[in-house]
Amino acid sequence: MRVPGQRPAWQRLLRRHRRAVAAALAGLAVLLALTSLRPAPPATTPVLVATRSAGAGTLLTPGDVATVPWPADLVPPNALTDLANLPDRPLAAPVAAGEALVPERFLAPSILAAYGAGLVATPVRLADRGAAALLRAGDVVDVLAASPGEAGETTSARTVATAVRVLLAGSPTADAGPLAPAGTEDGSLVVLATSTDAAAAIAGAAATSRLSVVLRSA
Repeated sequence: MRVPGQRPAWQRLLRRHRRAVAAALAGLAVLLALTSLRPAPPATTPVLVATRSAGAGTLLTPGDVATVPWPADLVPPNALTDLANLPDRPLAAPVAAGEALVPERFLAPSILAAYGAGLVATPVRLADRGAAALLRAGDVVDVLAASPGEAGETTSARTVATAVRVLLAGSPTADAGPLAPAGTEDGSLVVLATSTDAAAAIAGAAATSRLSVVLRSA
């Protein structure tokens, strides 16, 4: 029972330890202030990285890569972020373990990739450079061969390939690589998507004939 005029026990305890309580409250206030000033964790983006070092020509498999969080402002441009987008092509250059993967690290797709299986890229040198200049990638053409006759005259032409697609034509480009078309005094080189049989027919005709093309409707 509390005696009249006597302070409650908790007040007496608080009064007795007021300095310790004040110090504890001050420390708590400092801790809360520091917590509020601490910067938030940086935003991250999932990125595919190599889990092992690999040399040029290596075909990476899902077991060779992992998805790890990278600071969003340090993610390389075009970085791969999804295992489903891992290219099914060999590496064009070595990669180190932990390196973020980008499409440029892999060999470029074949120029035939969009044209289906069973085709080959066939270089064809056309006699008429002006006609070759009219061609554009995607055009559909027939290839004709005309053999020289007596006294330099030509006989009738024959068709050696029908409805083949132009892969590369016109001026050389940086992306075309060694297959970039180029003009010479003997004609202009274009690259056609043909079957192996048509490629053999064109090569045989080129040995003895002047080659030309006619455009077809797509």
